[in-house]
Amino acid sequence: MRAAGISAKASSTARVRPSRPPGPPCVVQCREAVRQAATKISTVRRSRTPSVSVPLTYLPTYLVGAGGFSPQRAGTVLLLMTAPGLLAPPLAGALANRGVSIRLLITVALAFFAAGNAWLTVLGPDTPVAVIAGPLLMTGLGAGMSFGVADGAAMSLVQPEQAGMATGFLNTMRIGSEAIVIAVYGAVLGSLISTRVGTHDLAARVAAGDLGGATSGTPAAGYTAALHTLLYATATVCALGTAAIALALAPPRGGPGTPVAAPSSAAPASEDTRPPSKVA
Repeated sequence: MRAAGISAKASSTARVRPSRPPGPPCVVQCREAVRQAATKISTVRRSRTPSVSVPLTYLPTYLVGAGGFSPQRAGTVLLLMTAPGLLAPPLAGALANRGVSIRLLITVALAFFAAGNAWLTVLGPDTPVAVIAGPLLMTGLGAGMSFGVADGAAMSLVQPEQAGMATGFLNTMRIGSEAIVIAVYGAVLGSLISTRVGTHDLAARVAAGDLGGATSGTPAAGYTAALHTLLYATATVCALGTAAIALALAPPRGGPGTPVAAPSSAAPASEDTRPPSKVA
């Protein structure tokens, strides 16, 4: 009886807390629009980050440590990847204005990522710059094509007054994904080098570009093999992303390209269209 009384008292004094509104209507609509934009464009960013940002981070270390390049020469070589990023966006925009579909442009850009990273596996300690110029240019061209086109496709899903929130969200997603991918890539690269050179301490020095001078044959080979493994993995991710984005941006069935039967102007047979008779 005492327990029943306590339960009844608790039930009588319990209050139902009103649910908190999700926010102003404009914020809710912008969140939904940004969510749709992020869903359609996240595959592009996930493929672009490892194929561009990661080589720009770790390739100079390889060129200096294993290839014997000076820092200035290594930076000059990387211009082969970064320079197309300045030239390709206007080209992609001009093609889009001429009627080339966004789906085709983004798919081609991701295909360039996949091909460029797979092609970059020709890289070795003694590889001439002319040999790696092709894959670097191809990867940079894919990056330049995807920069403006992908962001424009995402921003087209929001209203002009919501562009600020959408831009901030997309930039946060871009920078955050780059930081995570670069860190994971570095950890995996160190692990792969460690399995090839024997010790973690030596692997850490090799990954930092310290290959031991004249006795650098084995560390350089281990560094090269580890880098090739990650390049092939990146190319595979980009190839899968190419197929995924092609499907995600495909026009839905029943869209503008599907013919729709025009409504018939004839009156239904069951409807009596005769004028009403006059009542005498």
